Amino acid sequence: MVQQSQWVLPARIRHQNRNDVVFVGDNFIQIKELVLSGHLEEVMTKADFDAKIVGATVINTRPEVGLGDEIGVGRSAAAPGAPLDVGNLAPQILVLILASKEMIFLYAKELSQGRHEFVHARRPLPADVSSLEEYGKNITVDPRSRAMAVSAAQKFFGIFSLKAPQVMQREMACGPVNPIQEERFFRTDGDILKMEFLYPKSSDPDKAILLLLVSRNSGVHLMLYYWNTTQNLHSITPRITGLRRLPVEWGAPPILVPLIQSTSFLFVTPTKVHIFSDVVEKNIPAKGYSLPPSDDSIFEWSDLIWTQWTRPMRHGVRNKEFDDIYLCREDGKILYLEIKDGSVKRNSVIGVLDCNLDTGFSILDGGFEAGDLFVATGSMSSGGLFIAEPRKPLRCIQRIPNWAPTLDSIIVKGPVRRNPPVSQTEFRTAGPSYDRIFTCSGAGSRPGAIAELRYGLEARIGLVVDQEDSSIIIDLWAIPNEFTGGTFCLISNPMSSSLISIPIEATEDLYALDEESSGLNLSSPTLAASRTANQMVIQVTDVSINLTVLEDEALRVSIEMEKPSNRIIAATINGRLSLLATVIRSDDGLQVIVRTPEINSSGLRCNMFAQPLVTTYEPVCLLIEEINSHFYLFIGTSDGRLVVVEIDYAKGLVPVTEQKIFGMGDQDSTVWHPRKRHISWETPLFEFEL
Repeated sequence: MVQQSQWVLPARIRHQNRNDVVFVGDNFIQIKELVLSGHLEEVMTKADFDAKIVGATVINTRPEVGLGDEIGVGRSAAAPGAPLDVGNLAPQILVLILASKEMIFLYAKELSQGRHEFVHARRPLPADVSSLEEYGKNITVDPRSRAMAVSAAQKFFGIFSLKAPQVMQREMACGPVNPIQEERFFRTDGDILKMEFLYPKSSDPDKAILLLLVSRNSGVHLMLYYWNTTQNLHSITPRITGLRRLPVEWGAPPILVPLIQSTSFLFVTPTKVHIFSDVVEKNIPAKGYSLPPSDDSIFEWSDLIWTQWTRPMRHGVRNKEFDDIYLCREDGKILYLEIKDGSVKRNSVIGVLDCNLDTGFSILDGGFEAGDLFVATGSMSSGGLFIAEPRKPLRCIQRIPNWAPTLDSIIVKGPVRRNPPVSQTEFRTAGPSYDRIFTCSGAGSRPGAIAELRYGLEARIGLVVDQEDSSIIIDLWAIPNEFTGGTFCLISNPMSSSLISIPIEATEDLYALDEESSGLNLSSPTLAASRTANQMVIQVTDVSINLTVLEDEALRVSIEMEKPSNRIIAATINGRLSLLATVIRSDDGLQVIVRTPEINSSGLRCNMFAQPLVTTYEPVCLLIEEINSHFYLFIGTSDGRLVVVEIDYAKGLVPVTEQKIFGMGDQDSTVWHPRKRHISWETPLFEFEL
């Protein structure tokens, strides 16, 4: 069952080369990896928590170049000790706050054969706080992971000094890690609505600045706590600055965004953005900027709430001057803000995601197709993976299913098959033989949805290849490349064929092969193609049969038609059995020919299996199958007949049976039963024996 995810956190908690994304729900976490094709693949899930998850965030364990370094904010003191090889250690740690008033620090360790296991440590929170206070409702980490703050819904919050990155890495190398160095708890009057660390000035990089948004009887107030991170947390007295009361018409702003420009932040209300600048040293009035009005006639402008924000990664030079912010609204609208010198220089609507949004929204650092990649879990609706490319509309590249809440469900029983069917009605109503589950879900302003719950492997569009010279593609075949792990794609159109090599890695280029490099006939349409167990590729066109080993130019054979007027009109290949069958039209009539392609010390060969079989029917499709250790050629004809021919190594091609397949409206359809080996053909139209 797909469950609702509350948060989406890009977090490399397995390895620095794994572009992981953590989905956090009420009682589970799920790790998915953003692969090179631009899709999320499920890696592992942990759902054995003994209490509800009320908060989640990420701690960095690497003193490497990040957003803080790019704007000139750094840690002045390094931990002592010899250098540590951290190549195989996770660069980030996931922090979870449980309703049972404890913190969990978690990362994943790679085992043999590609398996992983979670490694975690627990740390209790103060027990004298009521469970109703939801200690952990607000959790935030300093931009340089030097401190962390956790608050209850009201009155209580704690500040935690974090260990130096090198110390955390050494602990991770040995087992579970506890990042907390010191802790200190505080009280404040009122409800704590929001809490965030601000970016310090580059001239004062050791300062930590914690901003609280507190609601009291007199209104909503701002409070600042700041201190020197190089000093012992218990030996200092954090300076507390009570800022102004927010205007009543702002209400309780749902979004608080720290800006990378020194000690600045912005509030987002339904219709405006308000920017506070240099709040530690100055008391500058907030600047207000109107947001684009809603074009949705269902709601009033002020009824729609901005629910989450995210910051894309940009080059360090740009980060020193600009701050780029994306805002998402509950109806799926995405707004881009460009901020410079404490002012909004640009705001534009990027588009609307086809889902409702809550806090499950983030941007991924995948470098995919030179665009920003958004992930949204959806709020009571399905989410997805979306890409925003320059001057192009938002595009969904992967759906993330979510049918919570499920309003109703139904099971549709599979049909009970009779053998043979008792009426023609059964022909028309035949469906899947299995039971099916359907659910009705949806909430909010968007229409509901009916989803079918199915089990199996998910198919995703990973690559789109334009074939500009092919107006119609009539068939294609995927041929594995055993040497590179990639795939050869053979494409047939009415006038010609083409062969494309698709690499296994999305970063590599695909390319087309010509006749000289492939050994195939690409100037004619392909009727059938396959690959045998010994890596021989077989292609049948309307004028030739071609055998090739794509990686060896010395192994090439082409069998042309004896007369220019002869044409192959139908073909089939069974690569596993190394058998192929063709139907050749000549001046003398129609012939069915079976051949045995093989590779030996003398090269490639494709000998005739037996004497050709002359037929008076015009075949339109062929199939070779092994049934009960016997080989059969099934021939479908243009006049609606099924002809079965046994491929016998002693007797050659032996016609076995011929069956007329009547239309669905024909009430006189018959079933034929010769007395030989029994074969049950799974179709409601007919059954026969061999």
